[in-house]
Amino acid sequence: MTLLQIAFKNISRDKHTYFSYFISSTVTILLFYLFTAAAMHPNLNKIQDGSTLALALGAGNFIIYVFAFLFIGYSSWAFLGSRGRQLGIYTILGMSPKQMKKMLFGENMLIGISSLIAGLISGVLFSGLFFKLIRNIFVTVSFEIYLPVFPLLITIGLFLAMFLIISFITPCFISHKKVLWFLKSDKSYAENIEMSAGKIFLSVILLGMTICIMHPQVGNRLGDLWTYSVFLCVIGFIFLAVPQIGAVYAKIRKCSENHLKGVNLFADSEVSTALKENGHMMSLNAVLLTMSFLAICALGSMQSNVIEDVEHITPFAYTYIERPENMRAGRDISYLDKELLSDRSIQKISYVILRKKFTYGFLSESDFNKILSAKGKEAVNLGKHDVLILPGNSNTDIDKLSIREEAEQLLDTISVSEITVRPHKQIVSISGGFQEVYVLDDKSWETLYQKNAEGFYPEAYTGYEDPEWLNHLSKADELEKTLAHDDVDYDYTYAFTTLGNYYNTESLMRKLCTFVGFSVSLIFLIASISLIYFRLYTSLEREQKKYDSMYKLGFSQKEMYQTIRCKIQVLLWIPFITAILIMWAGVLYIDSQSAVSSFGISIKYSSIFIVVYFIFYHFVNSIYRRKFGEKI
Repeated sequence: MTLLQIAFKNISRDKHTYFSYFISSTVTILLFYLFTAAAMHPNLNKIQDGSTLALALGAGNFIIYVFAFLFIGYSSWAFLGSRGRQLGIYTILGMSPKQMKKMLFGENMLIGISSLIAGLISGVLFSGLFFKLIRNIFVTVSFEIYLPVFPLLITIGLFLAMFLIISFITPCFISHKKVLWFLKSDKSYAENIEMSAGKIFLSVILLGMTICIMHPQVGNRLGDLWTYSVFLCVIGFIFLAVPQIGAVYAKIRKCSENHLKGVNLFADSEVSTALKENGHMMSLNAVLLTMSFLAICALGSMQSNVIEDVEHITPFAYTYIERPENMRAGRDISYLDKELLSDRSIQKISYVILRKKFTYGFLSESDFNKILSAKGKEAVNLGKHDVLILPGNSNTDIDKLSIREEAEQLLDTISVSEITVRPHKQIVSISGGFQEVYVLDDKSWETLYQKNAEGFYPEAYTGYEDPEWLNHLSKADELEKTLAHDDVDYDYTYAFTTLGNYYNTESLMRKLCTFVGFSVSLIFLIASISLIYFRLYTSLEREQKKYDSMYKLGFSQKEMYQTIRCKIQVLLWIPFITAILIMWAGVLYIDSQSAVSSFGISIKYSSIFIVVYFIFYHFVNSIYRRKFGEKI
């Protein structure tokens, strides 16, 4: 019998154990192929925003491939580690390390090639449905089925290379081990995870570092390293904290009053052993669930808050900005009046901001009240020494706004001193156009304007408030095209923006992020389920022997099922609860940095997660109990 035949028989005899490895690989290849086929669709060049869609799908492919490489590599390594006794027997029978490498290489390649074939066949079959889904989500046309030669070649080439590398590297970790190590491999897990005050302290330190890094001032200093720092701290915290949470839980159970009552002594011992054996699996499961839950909540809330977020970007539905030396403002505004003011519900507002380039500006009280009136808000009344400070960015915390020293000194030159500063959340320009805007009483503003201070220039705004702007997206698109800038000879003396354009752009980007994010989250969830299935199934035979012995000593079937339930509860719910808590920490942080809350949608998603996971727990528990009942 050849080594390849042995590898094939190993797979066919133990097909249930290989199932999770095969399914997770197949689904990953399926999604990668579908994304590649969509990103390389020939009609993308013919539709608006086609390049954006292709880039988003390409980014999703990159994430899928990197994750697949790491997860499949880990699964292959963990699977080999669980087969210690079998590999030890092969060693006793005379199999050399070189022959073992070849056999394991053949097994991995057979599974990999089978997954590749299954994934590609599924991808070809589901490509029509996938293209239809994209067409419905992004409202694109002519996104039809085509012959995807290049996507097929790319998918085959990349995943074949990945399986070759994994199949070559993973056997090297165990092929040199001695026979004794293989025969004791089942017991090695139970010795490497214990309750440790040092690890608990270190996990608290990492948690504190994460909270510190998420502070805006620290985040600004870290710059581009902020995301990586938070990610590493959270991952480190999970891998340290989850096993210790399990160890603490096992210790509490042993110290309880009911520890010696009934079957609790045996159940507590089983829970403790299960936690020690599966600490790393639980940590990885918590990471996968955290990424899935946080991505779904964050992306889902983004999609539901598009209108609210867009309305914080610019003050009016249509805004024309005129700067010095502009020679076309009269013609442009006349055109806008003609196109828009025929609708009596649309209101025109004109005002001037005295601007300091790239930093701040001054607005008069009367102009600000015109803006507030158009917005249906209460007017303000300012004295000579009163100053309102407005945010230049919609995400700015207005309670932290303060007048800058340079502006205060300038006001002092026009006899405006001992001022009283109050914040106001109304924006008066495109978000990000100013750092802040100060509102003065009319007389002080006029004095400042006549002063003609160095570095200041008037920026004239003409806004059109349209309460039905969402129903006039085609009009916004028409106006944008008419007043569009020349890409070659850009005219910096004017700017024209519409809420409709921001809405279309923001909606497309969020749909892309949500679509890609949900697809990647699906892979994370499948990987999480694969981990649980793999770990429970590989330990099933050993557990059956142990419970069979306990059954012969007088344990009832009900008591054994109670013990199994306690063990599965711990293995499934500790990672889930950890993931939910970290998800909510992330949601609350995002809310603190955003103008629109995602609290409500996160409550809905959390409820769905809990219900679905509760059903999944009962399904796993019933299947595991049934498997035990077959041989006891």
